[in-house]
Amino acid sequence: MTADATPVLRVDGLAKRYGAPVLSDVSLAVAPGEVVALVGASGAGKTTLFRCITRLTEPDTGEIVIGGRALHGASGAELALARREIGLVFQQFNLIRRLDAVHNVLAGRLGHVPLWRVVARRFARADRQRALAALDRVGLLAQAYQRADSLSGGQQQRVAIARVLAQESRVILADEPVASLDAANARAVLSLFREIARERGIAVLCSLHQLDIAALYADRVIGLASGRLVVNRSARDFSHADRIKLFGVG
Repeated sequence: MTADATPVLRVDGLAKRYGAPVLSDVSLAVAPGEVVALVGASGAGKTTLFRCITRLTEPDTGEIVIGGRALHGASGAELALARREIGLVFQQFNLIRRLDAVHNVLAGRLGHVPLWRVVARRFARADRQRALAALDRVGLLAQAYQRADSLSGGQQQRVAIARVLAQESRVILADEPVASLDAANARAVLSLFREIARERGIAVLCSLHQLDIAALYADRVIGLASGRLVVNRSARDFSHADRIKLFGVG
């Protein structure tokens, strides 16, 4: 992140305990258009960090700010508005398998339209056009009316990315988004994250376990070890010493 860039996502002093500390004094920031890889061994606290950022898990202490809007202390409609700024992409895609691609993407409009429209699948023309444009951007316009369970893993993950585009998120949190994909599809999905971040000024925080591809597709690498942030540097400067800090081996 450049020194003069105002972060879209800012986390200050985040801590969470489940008896023992899981996160301890974690602070980070992600700028518009920046892709940050979050890395660390299993149990380092990556998923807990994501859950705290979205307030799916309540942190014990710390501040979370999305686009200038504080999530800590927010509740009700205020929290719902803040969460609307965060698009989530998961390892297992989290699509409704029996619905077609376009209706899965339209689920991203939930924060913008009345719930009854989502339940009844009666969306305004503008929302349908937005969903189709999102599918077009990820290269799946031709598959818009195919059931999600008929798509390949790589295609399903691109539908999930289209869903956060339709949501008009300012931040994307991607939790191991390529762990279920083969190498070619993993590269395609990470390349898509990078392109979308640049085009739309979206801040992307993406947890990865593949350090080699993290260095290729991320601008910066943040590393957690035992719940503490121990690495925060440009991806091109990520070193063997950093790998040892995070995993204890070369």
